[in-house]
Amino acid sequence: MPITRGRANGAARRYPHESVRSIRSELTFCLTLITADERRMGRTDRLINEHRAIRDAIVTRDSALAGRLVGEHLDFHEAETRRSLANRP
Repeated sequence: MPITRGRANGAARRYPHESVRSIRSELTFCLTLITADERRMGRTDRLINEHRAIRDAIVTRDSALAGRLVGEHLDFHEAETRRSLANRP
């Protein structure tokens, strides 16, 4: 069964494999934590600038820069997520 995506109006998405659903769920949770922490600390500009730099590197086809920026972005936010989870009651 192929992966089907809902319409732009928010129709449900179906994924044929439990592992895909699990990964999607974990990513949603982590992104929610990151976004909440970024807002709380007033660092939304940093997040926007990181994504903009990654996008620009992709658009200009600078794969080395894009790879480095994505790696740095993921490393930073992984550490921030771990810190956030460690500080929760």
